[in-house]
Amino acid sequence: GGLQNLTTGVRNTALGANAGRGGSSATFNECTAIGPNALYANVSGARNIAIGPWALASNIQSNDCIAIGRSALYDVTDEGSYNIAIGTYGLHNCSTGDNNVALGYRAGFNLTSDSDTTSIGHYASYSNVSGNTRSTAIGSHAMYNSTGGYENTAVGYTALYNNNYAQSSAFGAFAGRYDTSGNDRASFYDTTCIGYNSRASGHYQVVLGDTNAYTYTNG
Repeated sequence: GGLQNLTTGVRNTALGANAGRGGSSATFNECTAIGPNALYANVSGARNIAIGPWALASNIQSNDCIAIGRSALYDVTDEGSYNIAIGTYGLHNCSTGDNNVALGYRAGFNLTSDSDTTSIGHYASYSNVSGNTRSTAIGSHAMYNSTGGYENTAVGYTALYNNNYAQSSAFGAFAGRYDTSGNDRASFYDTTCIGYNSRASGHYQVVLGDTNAYTYTNG
């Protein structure tokens, strides 16, 4: 059964072993927990939806989160509100970040405290821990190893795969993944790569096309 520790609350739904079990003297409202241990520790978090084993399991008082998939948003506790994770292990380690969206297997998996990020695709923005606030990764493994750059945009398979600097953009499969020497460690400030396998050589560049690209450098 579920909702074992709920003392006061209205319009809650729980289905599955320990679903919505709640912490000591739980008082939450308008929550839905479906699956074993979904929303397991909730005390006062309101208007949350957890579907899948261990989805939102650690949440205590965060509000307005949606977690669909095994262990999605597992580590949200007190401060990570308004997050959406759809997919197994999506936003798994997000504990205090707000306003994040992850769609796909392990999308945004290691994000902990960043806010306003979007990760869509298999392993999109997987290794991001902190510092990637207001970044967007769309595509399988897009921004996979990005661990410190903010306000980046990556669209395409492995786009900006290793970028750890800020305010860069890449559009196209492999865009911004390699530098012009072929090294799989491209990471630049304020650089834009457009097109399949487009590669930059430094900061403040705009690159159009693949390895035979036109490059504009400013600064």
